[in-house]
Amino acid sequence: MRGRNGPYYIRGNTKRCTGPLCEGKYVDLRRFWFFKNGRRKGKPFSRCMDCENFRKFGDTNHGWIEFSKVKFVFDELVSRLGKMETCRRIGVSPNYFQDVRKTEELE
Repeated sequence: MRGRNGPYYIRGNTKRCTGPLCEGKYVDLRRFWFFKNGRRKGKPFSRCMDCENFRKFGDTNHGWIEFSKVKFVFDELVSRLGKMETCRRIGVSPNYFQDVRKTEELE
């Protein structure tokens, strides 16, 4: 069967995944999400669940640095603005901010 944008890769209970993790391998159909409405209702996505999540979230450790390298910045912000205002401006909860500072002090 040929789809609108090329072959529709379904063989039995497997489908070819076009995502970055699978790289064209055949994956069980249970590992795909299906369209719920619209023109493609009932058809599987072109990428499996793992590749879709990788597209959304990527490598979860990407972009993280050690807190000790930027601790001086947060200390200065807390001394100037206070803990609550610092947390509001950087977009983290006060509890998370407090936990990170405690774990860094213990090390």
